[in-house]
Amino acid sequence: MKHAGALIGQSDPLIIISRLCYGGYSPGVKAVLDRAIGISLPFFTWRGGQTHHIGRYPQRKLLRILFYGDCTESERQTATELAERNRLNLGYKTAETLFFQNPAQIRGAIS
Repeated sequence: MKHAGALIGQSDPLIIISRLCYGGYSPGVKAVLDRAIGISLPFFTWRGGQTHHIGRYPQRKLLRILFYGDCTESERQTATELAERNRLNLGYKTAETLFFQNPAQIRGAIS
C-alpha cells in the first residue's frame, strides 16, 4: 500500500478489476484507490467547471475498469459515471468501463 499511488501514477493503461458493489468498487479496491491520494498534489485547479486536485504525473491515455457481478441498469450507470470521475481525477484521457457476469469472463478482455 505504501507505493500504491506511485504505481497507479505510472500505469498506462491502468486496469482496475472489481466486483460491482452498489454501483461502485468492492471495499478492497476502494481502499487501495483511497490510499493512492498521493497521485495528486495538495493544490487545486478548475477543470470542466469543477474544482480538482492538480495531478502529480503527466496525463496518461487509458483507464479501463472491469466490473463483474449482477447489477441493475442504475448500478451500471452509477459505475460508468464513477469511472468518468476517476478518469478526470487520476489524469487519464479516456475511461473505458466494461461489465461482466463473473470474473472468468474478464480474462479475454485483458489479454
